[in-house]
Amino acid sequence: MNEQASKKISVKQIIFVFFSISVTVGVFGYLFKNIEVKDVVDIIKAASPLGIVLFVIFSFAQSFFRTWRYKVVLQVSGFQPSNIALYLVTFVRNLFSDMLPARLGTLSYIFMVNTRLGIPFASATSSFALAFLFDIIAITPLLIVAVFLLGSDLGGSPLVYGAAGAGLLIAVFALLFALPFLGRLTAGIIRKLFKHKLFIALANRAEETAAELDKARHAGIYGRMLGLSLMVRICKYGSMYWLMYALLLPEGYGINELQVSKVFIGLFIPEVAASLPVSGIGGFGVYELAMSSTFEFWGFDANLAKIVSVSHHLFTQVYGLHLGVLALLILLLPGFKKDLQEPGEVYVQRRKIFWPQFAGVTVLLVLVTAILLGL
Repeated sequence: MNEQASKKISVKQIIFVFFSISVTVGVFGYLFKNIEVKDVVDIIKAASPLGIVLFVIFSFAQSFFRTWRYKVVLQVSGFQPSNIALYLVTFVRNLFSDMLPARLGTLSYIFMVNTRLGIPFASATSSFALAFLFDIIAITPLLIVAVFLLGSDLGGSPLVYGAAGAGLLIAVFALLFALPFLGRLTAGIIRKLFKHKLFIALANRAEETAAELDKARHAGIYGRMLGLSLMVRICKYGSMYWLMYALLLPEGYGINELQVSKVFIGLFIPEVAASLPVSGIGGFGVYELAMSSTFEFWGFDANLAKIVSVSHHLFTQVYGLHLGVLALLILLLPGFKKDLQEPGEVYVQRRKIFWPQFAGVTVLLVLVTAILLGL
């Protein structure tokens, strides 16, 4: 790369960082016109302990189901990583996902699985790609159900929203089955256009990843991936719901006032906003603006919506930071470092073994939640 190109990249990076910081400062300036830092601290201090406990349970359950999903795909490639190590990698992935703009931090999963668990790049990449696509697939029916339950409260036609969701679902399924073909196509194009060994190596990685994706499809794991992905999404938004409940219960908002479909949409929109490149580090600014605006739309007091949006995001970020850093420090211990492994015997958890276990864990989560709420 020549010096001029390097300077251009540096200038672009500086502009991007400056723009992200400006967005964050501007949004926080707007939010804190009518609220104070003390308001945010006070609402966190007064949070319901029960809500916080449920938040933590669902948060850990989300990472559990996410880890299980990665394990299913990696087993197809002939790898049996340590459950504990893979669980810790998931916490690190969650940490960097929140820290970097456009959720680019999720790619840390590939790096950690490759460098710490010794799993080849192609297998790590295919497990990441499949998990990413199934995350999109799993959120679509949840959105369709929420929109159906809200009906005219959203404004516009529910049929239009439903059609858009169905269209997205079809597009993602098409992409899911086309991924191996696209991987091989990309490899062919790279080989024709570039002869440098770096690009040849990149083409080889693309072909290897396509082969791993083919293995996963032929192994018949897509049903299990969908089931696990639905639980990942339910637990993720469940944890965020219970944190919202914890913050708002002292303000007089119980389960009856916090309609699940409304809160789900109110949490989904800021998540999408935080996935945009302009969201900046940690998503701070755009996330709060999207959340407060959505809850104001649902009829919440404007100042309370701003306070809750800031406190909710701040709490989740600090919580994720502590878990992620602790997991990273453990993974950096010498005992977790593994040399690059060769694939062993392919083992895929059979359907008749998987579904009872899946149902058992899911029912246990529901029972624990019901017992805690009944206390």
